[in-house]
Amino acid sequence: MLRMVVPAAIGVLLTVPAAGAAVAAPSQAAGAPQPLAAALSNGVCESGEFCLYRDRNRSGPVKDYGTAVDDTYYRGKTWPIVGGELDNTASSVWNRTGCEVRVYQFSDYNGNVAVIAAGSWRNFGDTLLGDDKATAHDACP
Repeated sequence: MLRMVVPAAIGVLLTVPAAGAAVAAPSQAAGAPQPLAAALSNGVCESGEFCLYRDRNRSGPVKDYGTAVDDTYYRGKTWPIVGGELDNTASSVWNRTGCEVRVYQFSDYNGNVAVIAAGSWRNFGDTLLGDDKATAHDACP
C-alpha cells in the first residue's frame, strides 16, 4: 500500500504551486508559442515585412523592411549578410505586409512602377518595372 501512496503524493506536489509562487496565465504557460516581432534587416522575410530579393523567385540575399519605415530608398544601401549594392539589383519581391506597396524605378518615386498587393510576391522582370531596376518603394501607412 505504501508504494501506491508515494507516487500519488509526488504527483500532487508536482501540480500544486508553492506558497507565494506565481502561476502563469494559460497564454503564457511554459512551452506555449509566443508571437515574435519581425527582426528587420536580418536577411529573413518574416510576417509583416516587405522583402526584396536579389534573384528571381524569392531566392538569393534578402533585404527586409517593416511597415512605415522611412528608409525606403535603395541607393547607398547593401544586402544584409552578403553585402553588395541594393540599388538596381533586386529581381523579386514578397509583400508580407497588410497593405499594397509600390516599387519605383527612380528614387524620387517616378519612372516605371511595380504594384505589389498585400500578401503577394512577384518577379520584377514580369512587371513594367523590369528586372534590376528597383530604386525605392512606398512604406505602408
